[in-house]
Amino acid sequence: MNGIIQIVLILFVFAVIFLVRRHDKKKEQEDEERDRIRWRNREQWREKQEAEYNAQRTKLIDRLGECVLDIDLGDYEEYDINTHVMLFEASRIIRIKAQEYKFSDILGYSLVDDATSETITSSTGTAKTSTGSMLGRAVVGGMLTGGLGAVAGAATAKKNISDNATSQTTTIHKYTLYINVNSIQEPTIALKIGNSVSKAQKLAGVINVIIERNKA
Repeated sequence: MNGIIQIVLILFVFAVIFLVRRHDKKKEQEDEERDRIRWRNREQWREKQEAEYNAQRTKLIDRLGECVLDIDLGDYEEYDINTHVMLFEASRIIRIKAQEYKFSDILGYSLVDDATSETITSSTGTAKTSTGSMLGRAVVGGMLTGGLGAVAGAATAKKNISDNATSQTTTIHKYTLYINVNSIQEPTIALKIGNSVSKAQKLAGVINVIIERNKA
């Protein structure tokens, strides 16, 4: 009798293991299918967004001429045309935040770098991190004059380093380009550029060129 009970128990355990494994496998397959559907929907959404962006861009080019500069400031929304700064040199139009401005409407600019720094100090078995902001934010250009200049500040991050410690400091930039335009309602446009040095330099340079051409 005991032998029969043991056999039944063994069969029961194997049945439970089989059912659990089958359930786990089914759940894994369902998760994979959901991921495939989610990825397919995401790709279809991106294709739709890209098609709409290209159609809107084509209309702008047909009306304003060749687009000689197209910089996206939308991070993960690259196909939202309203997050782009677009320059149409032939018609002397710059499109910012879905608004079109004549070159003559651009009066000045300031490029501000509200940077922060992080210092990691490591010694035997320990690591210490301290952060701080930049004391004089780096500024290029003038809101009204458009002239070039630079003011750089020192980092306030603490650096308590012993003789046997090493320190590494990382600076994270946070650029904002302020453009002064000929508008009573919105005289200043703020473009948040983030950590991209190349975009910040490119946009500041382009605005400076527009201002210099306005002087001619």
